[in-house]
Amino acid sequence: MVTREEVDLCRLREWTKRFPDSQTFPTAFIPLPDAVLKVIREDSIFEPDLQTENEELRSFFDAVQSSLDKWGSVFPKLDWSAPLDAAFMAGDRALRCSTVRDIWALLQGSDNFMHDLDHAYDETEVPGRTVDPTLGLRQWKRLDDAGEVRCFIKGRRLIAACQRSGMHIPALTVAPARDVVQDVVVRFTREISPKLPTPDAVVDIYLPHITPTTRPRIVDVNPWSPVTDGLLWSWGEVDAMGEGGPDAEFRFVEEGEDRFISRYKDSQYPVEVTGALTGDVDVNELLKLMGVG
Repeated sequence: MVTREEVDLCRLREWTKRFPDSQTFPTAFIPLPDAVLKVIREDSIFEPDLQTENEELRSFFDAVQSSLDKWGSVFPKLDWSAPLDAAFMAGDRALRCSTVRDIWALLQGSDNFMHDLDHAYDETEVPGRTVDPTLGLRQWKRLDDAGEVRCFIKGRRLIAACQRSGMHIPALTVAPARDVVQDVVVRFTREISPKLPTPDAVVDIYLPHITPTTRPRIVDVNPWSPVTDGLLWSWGEVDAMGEGGPDAEFRFVEEGEDRFISRYKDSQYPVEVTGALTGDVDVNELLKLMGVG
């Protein structure tokens, strides 16, 4: 069983402070006040009043706008999860946010965010709601699927890795490219593992280019627990490796072996959206609520 402390150490605001921006992505952290949490927990969506007289909401909106002014676009994430399940709320479905309204819509539409608030510790020895939840706004960078790798680190040693996408990626078909990915990942994880918050962790990294001189960046640090998706590995396989030998095993999706249906295909849309689909809610009223009507 993963401990509550181990889960906490993998909070975005905790692990990022151990690494310079050159090894991850610049991130601004904004506390989530009670006024914002109340809205997130409501099963509905509405256009935010950016001129609200509520001091907590206004302060939150101002902090979000400050990050947008600095970077132009951001990728939002709570302590552990990104709102991938609410990608339908984002214009390009890549979670690129350039306005306060973009971020507000994702906060309201994501079940992942609700999980972070209320169920992050369900598999620990002390279940309960998250204390002092935080919104992280990361400087926007579009990532190529070919460069995303999930690394399983046990006892601060890389024991297994795989591509993050469940789709076959032609760029990884050629053996030399795979060799480069493996070599770069092994060297990078050896460099960062002493600074990880826990000796056992699942670390997502990104290679901007598949070249021997690429400097990867850390995308995320996840708890060593079955609640973290093993992707191309089962947790039984990973656990059986122990601390492994000198060579970590990599897995890639071969042509014709695509493995995954979207894990978010059954995510619940806000009640107004499903109501519009069933005819229970007037579409024009829905558009007004979303600020586009």
